[in-house]
This record gives sequence, C-alpha cells and structure tokens, in this order.
Amino acid sequence: MPEDLPDDKPDNRILKVCKGLSEKTKEQPVLVTKDLVLRLKAQIIGLKAEDFTTEQITSKDAEYTGRCSLYIPDDMIKEFKKKGISVDLVYQSDEDGLAMDAIKRL
Repeated sequence: MPEDLPDDKPDNRILKVCKGLSEKTKEQPVLVTKDLVLRLKAQIIGLKAEDFTTEQITSKDAEYTGRCSLYIPDDMIKEFKKKGISVDLVYQSDEDGLAMDAIKRL
C-alpha cells in the first residue's frame, strides 16, 4: 500500500485486504462499492473496482410480494379492534370467494 494511505481509515483497510487477496490468489478480486472515491483509490493501486449494478431492478421485481389480504368473520370486527382475535379465525379467500386456510399458506 502507498505510504500516503494510512491504516487508520476504514476504506484503506478494505483496500489493504483486497490488495492482499490479489497477491495471494490467482483470480483478481473485484471491489464492489457505491463509493466513487474508494473505487478510484482501488484503481490507482491496481485493483479492479465496480459500482453496484444489481440495484437496478425491473418493475416486476420491485413489487412487494410479502403481503396478502386476510379476512375475519363480520361478527368479530369489534373484538378484533378492541383486543385482537385468534389466528384460527383469520382466513383467505380464493378467486371464487371461498375461504381458505391462510395461516398454512403464509
């Protein structure tokens, strides 16, 4: 490592590890970071550095799929609002409006 890159900075320690890996292995390590300055430092000392590209997702991938609509019997609404109800009373319905066991499907 160049003398003007002190070890007390986290970025420089990361560079030092990458440099050590590049000297000990056949394959060139790739430093992947959003930090432009760190990428430039890496390239200056002969390391391969890249920006993230995986954060660019399609609109389909952007859809959150961790939710579903659950229903409770109408006569349980007041109890649900006051203190909650047992999960055994919660259900999901299919396309035909028939109740399904939601807990097993989650």
